[in-house]
Amino acid sequence: MIIKANAKINKYLKVLGKREDGFHELETLMIPIDLYDYIEIEKSECDLFECLGENIEDNIVLKALKLFREKTGINESVKIKVTKNIPIGAGLGGGSSDAVFTIKALNELFNTCLSKKELEDMALELGSDTLFFVNNKPQIISGRGEKSQIVELEKIYGVLVFDGDFYSTKLVFENFDKKEVKRTELNNDLLLGIEGIYNIEKIQNIKAILLESGCYYSEMTGSGSSVFGLCRTRKETETVCEKIKNKYLKVVCFESIEGKGV
Repeated sequence: MIIKANAKINKYLKVLGKREDGFHELETLMIPIDLYDYIEIEKSECDLFECLGENIEDNIVLKALKLFREKTGINESVKIKVTKNIPIGAGLGGGSSDAVFTIKALNELFNTCLSKKELEDMALELGSDTLFFVNNKPQIISGRGEKSQIVELEKIYGVLVFDGDFYSTKLVFENFDKKEVKRTELNNDLLLGIEGIYNIEKIQNIKAILLESGCYYSEMTGSGSSVFGLCRTRKETETVCEKIKNKYLKVVCFESIEGKGV
């Protein structure tokens, strides 16, 4: 079977504090968008894994496969091929999406009938923003990522800019913790976390260019480095893309999706 694992954007992201367990208390509005990785999974005589552009040994898809086997006791060999289209280290949730959709596909492939609660628990073992992809609908995610509230939103249209910069979520949060943070009017508090270790001026410049080119709202997504701008219509996004497509490594139009949940 071939499945599509979609990306997400964070419309806003607030860091509300650091918990005793070391995780951060967050609140963010996450929205699924139509930018996809493609995952091909089938039964095989021996385990085979292929993923372009990532370190196989540290790949979260393999961690998802291992976790699925631990929870279900199913150890049949599989062939997994991941075709990456969502940039890594870009704040788009590509790795988390790949992991959750791998578990969903394995659940279907082996007819294990995992409950939604079981899928949610497994997702949370793999990361802090993975729960979102179980439901895969617009959600307010809070806590360390374990609290989810589905929200109804009108379709959004936007332009996504990625210029080849890979940000470490771990380093961004560590740098954020060093700052004397006061409540700000930032839409994404993690801009404070990239300041001093990554090129915040570049992020701010991309935001400004998106707004000047016709977007009504622009922000960095997640811990960066991708920046998105929102438009009123698909046609407006195409106009913006045409204006700036030669300025950056990757410029794509996107829209929100009603992703397949559980």
